[in-house]
Amino acid sequence: MPPGVAVQAYADDTIILVPAPTRSALGDLASEVLRRVVSWSCTVKVALNCDKTFCVLFPHGVGGMERVHPTVRLGPAEPSLTFKESLRVLGVIFDRRLTFFHHAEYLRNKVATLASRVATFLAMQRSCVRPAHKVLLYRQVLLPALTYASPVWWGESHVDCRLYARMVTIQRVALLALTRAYHTTSTAALQVLMQAPPIDLELERINTEFRLFTLRRYVAFGSLRYCPDWVANPHSAVAIHPAAPAIVPFTRLTSAQARAASRAPAVQVYTDGSFTSTSAGAAIVIFAPPDRVLAVGRYRLLRATSAYSAEVVAFREALRHLIAARYLEPVALYTDCLSLLQALASQRNVEPHVLEIRALVRKLSREVHVYLYHVPGHAGVADFIAERAAHRGIEVSLPLPFRAVRSQLHRELLVLWTARWRAEHSRTELFRWITDLRTLPSYFPPPPSLVTLLTGHGRFPHYFVRFHLMRAPRCPCGSYCVDMSHVLHACPITTPYTSRIAPQDAYRNMCYSLVLACPRNRALLICAVRTYSDRMPHVTATSLSPP
Repeated sequence: MPPGVAVQAYADDTIILVPAPTRSALGDLASEVLRRVVSWSCTVKVALNCDKTFCVLFPHGVGGMERVHPTVRLGPAEPSLTFKESLRVLGVIFDRRLTFFHHAEYLRNKVATLASRVATFLAMQRSCVRPAHKVLLYRQVLLPALTYASPVWWGESHVDCRLYARMVTIQRVALLALTRAYHTTSTAALQVLMQAPPIDLELERINTEFRLFTLRRYVAFGSLRYCPDWVANPHSAVAIHPAAPAIVPFTRLTSAQARAASRAPAVQVYTDGSFTSTSAGAAIVIFAPPDRVLAVGRYRLLRATSAYSAEVVAFREALRHLIAARYLEPVALYTDCLSLLQALASQRNVEPHVLEIRALVRKLSREVHVYLYHVPGHAGVADFIAERAAHRGIEVSLPLPFRAVRSQLHRELLVLWTARWRAEHSRTELFRWITDLRTLPSYFPPPPSLVTLLTGHGRFPHYFVRFHLMRAPRCPCGSYCVDMSHVLHACPITTPYTSRIAPQDAYRNMCYSLVLACPRNRALLICAVRTYSDRMPHVTATSLSPP
């Protein structure tokens, strides 16, 4: 192929990228490339379907290209190929201006179809689907369809506002189908009710994971920063010989059995880890019978995510020391981390740190006999040193596992979502009930009756007045209802239910998050809304028409 021309094949589809500075040069080069393809296909006895061959012009801002297309032919006597506005590759639609508006339209139709099927499923279940299952439907069915191949079409630094508006609309369609809220409910409220973060934050998080895990690039998300070296690489570059044992067996001991085993003539190695939200440390202590201390190691962990990571570092450093020291006696290693020993004994576990420890154990086993023991909750010198090492020790690190990084990114997403919710939607009705999105209730999305109460979008007088369906916000009790405060605290229709809410002090002081935490209170509020809705007269768009 000529310089600059790239050929990409996807299953039975082939794409040829042809760059050129001018219209005439582009037509000549593309025609020459196609003639070479036709010549090659004839040699391998493959026919090129001219009816399915077309061109898409990506002008990249070059004027005049869109008005007069270059002429591209398979042969001198063949007609010129047609030009189309877009092409689809592996489920992603590329338009000629690379705005991905066509792809957004495709996603809208796809999500609308899925949402209608989900709504039909919920109707067939007669609203007996649990909130957790609705959230699962969104996260496992609708969200993957909405964010498929997002690193391709969602920009890293700048996103077209029109594409952003289209994606918000698509997410709104899915949320309305799952929450069964009024169509006038704001998108921000639907996101909170469905435990679905804004789509732009979701796309940014997903793309951050792709750039970090797949492309191995430095990324930033909110206040978090990650270097590729900080994250474990799931693919091991070291090939393991088939004859090498794939697992490392261990023995579980009681405290009495561990005391008896410690008196055996062997090098006794104790490892332990300490982890808090602010620091983490690991320690090893090596004894020789009867009471001689051979070595002590203290390690301060950087970027630790759990006590398990501290235990892994302690075990790894102990093996490295044993290999370097070249002891002649058998070696017995004691740890209280059953998860680590089970990972070493599992043939399916191929985590990088597990493979590294297995390799160290095999290397040490070539010199001396190695025994691994689990002692439940052992405490002593190693435990004390591990706590001290969290503040003073040799700085070491363990690559972060994917699951830990994803958890950190998800927590940061909730922080960003909460900040946006408090800054932009503090005057909404739902904000009175839910202020912190980092700990959304497990019963969200709530039943439709409770949704109308939380959002204020339902059969209420002030809602009908807002959308010009009533002239005055007259409550069925005879009073005026200008907001939800009348329905919750002053209306005699709902008083038989709201007066039974406990604690009443929290309800009167508008501590609504505390009130919603009780299932009995939620049931009373649902009954109050249904009773109030039954007392409201039927209102239509023609209610204000003159007689």
